[in-house]
Amino acid sequence: MTRKTLLAPQVKRLLSGVSDQGNQHLTEVETDLVQTTFLLSEAIEKLGASFVAIHEAVCKQQETVEMLMKSGVTPENAEKLEALRGEIGKHVNAAVTGLQFQDMTSQLIGRTVRRVTGLREVLNVLGS
Repeated sequence: MTRKTLLAPQVKRLLSGVSDQGNQHLTEVETDLVQTTFLLSEAIEKLGASFVAIHEAVCKQQETVEMLMKSGVTPENAEKLEALRGEIGKHVNAAVTGLQFQDMTSQLIGRTVRRVTGLREVLNVLGS
């Protein structure tokens, strides 16, 4: 037998092993992507809650403003308005942070899925 004939089965086994190992890693990456998508869904749910909280705080603030317009400004009413303004600011910041996280994570997941698809194609060629 020639050296080439002896090496061919070894190279074939090596490439097949690389393909199998790569596919196992890709399966793990896909699992990570599913978990990341789950975390993203939770972040979006929190974002929705933040917007609802903002709406509620704005409604309370509007009620207080209407009371002020009817009864005049008292120190207690002014304090209520100031507290509501701070609460609204807190909720708006939380919502904006959620939007930024969701956007960055979506982009990252999209790029990773494209990489996984390309790598799987290369590994399938190696395996055959």
